[in-house]
Amino acid sequence: AAAAAAAAVSVERIDGGATAADAAPAVERISVSRRVRVLERKRVGVLIHAAVNTVTDVDNTFTCDLMIYLRWDEPSLADTSREARKRPSLVDPDTLPWVPAIHVLNANSTEAEIKSVYLNRATGEAFAMYNWIATIREPLELQRFPCDRQFLNIGIEADNGLFEKFEEKGPLPYGFLGGKRVPGGARITSTLPNFSLVAVEPLAMLHSATYAFFRARIQRRLGFYFTNVVLILFLLVLVSSFVSQLPNDEPAGRQGVAATFVLAGIAYKYVVSQLLPPISHSTLLDYYVLISLTALSINMLESLASMLLARHVSPEVATDVDLYYFLSFLVVWLLFHFVLVVASVGGCCRKNWKAASREDNRDQDDIIAPSDYKELDDMT
Repeated sequence: AAAAAAAAVSVERIDGGATAADAAPAVERISVSRRVRVLERKRVGVLIHAAVNTVTDVDNTFTCDLMIYLRWDEPSLADTSREARKRPSLVDPDTLPWVPAIHVLNANSTEAEIKSVYLNRATGEAFAMYNWIATIREPLELQRFPCDRQFLNIGIEADNGLFEKFEEKGPLPYGFLGGKRVPGGARITSTLPNFSLVAVEPLAMLHSATYAFFRARIQRRLGFYFTNVVLILFLLVLVSSFVSQLPNDEPAGRQGVAATFVLAGIAYKYVVSQLLPPISHSTLLDYYVLISLTALSINMLESLASMLLARHVSPEVATDVDLYYFLSFLVVWLLFHFVLVVASVGGCCRKNWKAASREDNRDQDDIIAPSDYKELDDMT
């Protein structure tokens, strides 16, 4: 088909003759000359700025604004004459032989635009700036929620492009990179209220440089969960322990108060469960809520035992048991929370970054090959 398309056939008109073809009308054979051009993969320097806006635990996604800066060579457009301008100038993308088509990996949805394309006519260097708004899938490790550490992975690929380190061979266009240098090839800013940005790993070229990949390390801030979950349940259980100091004259009223605390804890468990997606394993927060519910149930059972002691043994024995139980429970509950706060603030409840990196690599197996694990672990 290519040979037929490339062949030049002269235009002929069939006239006259004594053959059967004489009865057919005149046929015009039009030659079709088609030039097929195959692009070789070009080396493309890349820098990425990312602004992470939201991380959604329920959907396992995060949204970010991406500014992607590219540089490649167009030797056929180089003009070494004196008239050629040395500073890159703004050009129409359609006038260039090739402009990289960028794709964001693992993106649920994207909105993209080429903000500007520049060409240095003296050297043949071409530059492009892309602006992306992307919602990217990110499997979150929630076993240690809310003391979890996460990796946010961002990867791009370019049609017929091989990524490399961005090297400034000449002057950059005005406003390119926003006047800032990017060590490591990637920079991330964060406006996340519940996460703190720990570090940004350097840009890595994976799959024989067809992917440009980098990731940010974030960890969850504990303030929201301590004040809105832990503190509420701590006070709820603490106040429920005072039920043991109520008189046994009205056991039904004492048992009713203890049961009310248990029902309040169950209702709060349902509220807390809405913070997370339905997952098959329990988180640290789930364990804390279960411990709180167990403590509320123990307080209720102690009230029942005290009522039975007052009825079948003596009220004085029941009063002594209530006092000893109250003091013991108070010491244990306060000591437990002291250890919990120290471990959380000191980072003992958080997974180390090496272990988190290995789990993240397995979750990103469609982007990260096993041969890339060592390089990413060394960065971490």
